[in-house]
Formats: sequence, structure tokens, C-alpha cells
Amino acid sequence: MRLSNQQELKSVQRKKTDGNSNSQTKVTSWVLVKVAARALLLEAAWNNTGQQNLGFLASMDPALQAIYADSPHQLQLARLRALHFFNTNPIASGLVIGATIKLEEELVRGNFTEKHLNTMRNALSSALASQGDRLFWQSWLPLCCLSTILLANWSNLLYAPLLLVVLIAVFALSIRFGGLFIGYRLGHQVHTVINRFHVNSIIIKLQLLVVVLLSMLTAAFLWAAHHSLQTQFWRVLTVSLIFFVVARLYQRLCRYGQRWQIYLFYPLILIAFGCSTLIL
Repeated sequence: MRLSNQQELKSVQRKKTDGNSNSQTKVTSWVLVKVAARALLLEAAWNNTGQQNLGFLASMDPALQAIYADSPHQLQLARLRALHFFNTNPIASGLVIGATIKLEEELVRGNFTEKHLNTMRNALSSALASQGDRLFWQSWLPLCCLSTILLANWSNLLYAPLLLVVLIAVFALSIRFGGLFIGYRLGHQVHTVINRFHVNSIIIKLQLLVVVLLSMLTAAFLWAAHHSLQTQFWRVLTVSLIFFVVARLYQRLCRYGQRWQIYLFYPLILIAFGCSTLIL
């Protein structure tokens, strides 16, 4: 059975390399759009065994049908391959899905093996699961929430909560859709995107900004208990600047290690309360 599968895959490879059939097997932009639309429901069928594997297969299926259009049996094997355990950050999943589609094409052309495809998919999904959670859930989402709260308090605008929806949606959809096309274009070199944009550095800066906004909110709530919040902007800003200077100094002292970003929040919250009490 295994030998017959290899022989059938080789026959598919010969058909894909034939110049007359390239137009029939190419994954078009429209196919990628359908994949991106399905990827929005990646976690709709989450389960304890494979976690996101059913959503991953549903997302990949339009591309797999285009790649293995001439071989129903190989299409079935590719679907079974996609049903392996899969779990990553849903916002960053586009990079993994796009890269896996490209690797499936490379597998058909004979430039990749099934073992290498599975290894790269698992490694990429694990890396993006960690960095995606830190970037979105632990950095960007708290930043959007704090920004919305501050805007609602200072402006008294009823539509201020819409800012939260807009910021999250623009960020999430840009990474989901853009990541899928970038992942498909780069294939096994998709890791260069993470290195090029210095994601860890961006995460650290966003978390520092979260701390600064948290200090502003702390000072604002303390002052709002006795005075009108809208007339005390400069005092709140002074507290925030002091807080930011303390955070930067702490970062400089701990530049050779990254544990500071884990333990930084609680001491700085206490400093924010102290500065707010003294200045206000």
C-alpha cells in the first residue's frame, strides 16, 4: 500500500511539472481568499484530541483540492495529513496555513518530503502559538482596552467603545489575511518574517506601553474620587511620565535578561499609586 501511494505521488509530480497542466494546478488568489474566509472559523470545531485540526483541515481544503485535482487518492491522504494535531494562536494561524499550502505544492513537485512538511508545520505552529499569545492576548488586547477606557473617561463619548472593536478587528484581520498570503509566498522561509519584524522587541514595547496607560488610569481614578477628571490632564500626564522613566530605567538595568517583563507590572503598579498619591 505504501509503495502504491509513493508511485501515485510520483505520477502526480510528473503531471504537476508538465507545462501543459501548470495552469490547472496553481493555487490562485481566489483559492487563498476562500482559505482565509474558512480560517476565520478555525476554532469552531475545537476538540480535546486534535484541538484545531478540524478547523485547519476545513481551511486548507480548497487549496488541497486545487493541488491534488488530478489525484483523489492523494487528496484523501493530504486531508488525513491535515487532521494531525494542530494548535496555534488563531490570529497568527494564517502564516502557518499559507506556509503549509506552499509546502504541499513543494511536496508534489518532489522538493519536500512528508516528514519534513509535518515537522515544519508543527514547529511553526508551536512558535506562533507562544509569540501570538504574547503579542495579541498579553499585549495588544490590554492596550486596546486601556486606550478605550481612557478615551471614554476623558471625552465622555458614547461611541468610545467602538474604538476597541476597530483596533482589535483591524489588527486581527490584517495579520490573519496578510499572514496567509505572506506564508504562501515564503513557504518554508516564513520564519524570516518573525526575525525581520523583531516580534519579541515589539512585544516588550507594547507591554511597557500597557504599563504606562495603566498608570494613567490609576492616577485618573484616584483623582476622579475628589475632582473633575477632565481638568487634571497635565497632572495625570506627569504621573505617566514618571512611571515611564522608571520603567525605562528598570529595562536598562535588566537588558541582559527578559524575565523583567514578567515581574515588572506589580512593582510599577505600586509606584504608580505612590506617585499618584504624592503628586495629586
